[in-house]
Amino acid sequence: MAHNLLTQHSREFGMGELMKAVNMLDAPRRVRALEKKMARLEQQATTKAETKKKVKQQLHDVKLLTAQLPQDVPFSGVLYSSTFIFWYR
Repeated sequence: MAHNLLTQHSREFGMGELMKAVNMLDAPRRVRALEKKMARLEQQATTKAETKKKVKQQLHDVKLLTAQLPQDVPFSGVLYSSTFIFWYR
């Protein structure tokens, strides 16, 4: 589906628009990854407060982005990145 969209509408979309879409659609996976990272940081005794604060801010930002998305969007940016790179070349 993504390949057909890219080939049929290649003049309408630039790389910037595609990367924004990939980041938005990949946000739920990033939320899960940041939550796991935060849990690991909470367990470590030697973690700096600045590091925890930075991860919390990233998690907050990504959660705001996922609130704007429709639920149950099956997408993984990792899987489609090679297709986008191929299309861009």
